[in-house]
Amino acid sequence: MASLNYVEVGRLSLRDAAITDVQKIKDKLRFNDARECFIFGVTPEEALSEPFEDPFAKTYSICLDDEPIAMCGTVPTEHNNGSVWMLGTQDINNNKISFLRGCKEVVNLLQGNFEVIGNIVPLDHAETINWLGWCGFQFHEGFHSFNGHLMLAFSRYAKQKNNVINLYTRPVTH
Repeated sequence: MASLNYVEVGRLSLRDAAITDVQKIKDKLRFNDARECFIFGVTPEEALSEPFEDPFAKTYSICLDDEPIAMCGTVPTEHNNGSVWMLGTQDINNNKISFLRGCKEVVNLLQGNFEVIGNIVPLDHAETINWLGWCGFQFHEGFHSFNGHLMLAFSRYAKQKNNVINLYTRPVTH
């Protein structure tokens, strides 16, 4: 039985991750993604496997012609917030146009019912920071130090269709 693809763009697709996907990409991570694992003190295999231990986490694989080349997901935190993450191989960069075309739809899927999703990124990962901004994430003022590395916090807020605050702050017209 074929798995459901949530997003398809060109040769790329997004589907629910399988634990076997970890073995297919753990040794092929892009330099900056492997570096993030190092900064957080985990191996790529540990970083990719941990979300499977949380029954409330959502974990997806990005596939190139049905072969996993990246994994991403959200892990619930507190107050209806989620920690968002992604680790990928060089095949993401090799298929950049299709990847970028599908990103916003994938980020909306990751947002799900979370009020806020976010995480931290090394300050010197300029390409990742630019991509996060393009995907609609906002960056917090100031920096955090994590294991001796400067990190930048980012988050994305759920879009509210009927924001009550806006209704009451509009000028009254008669």
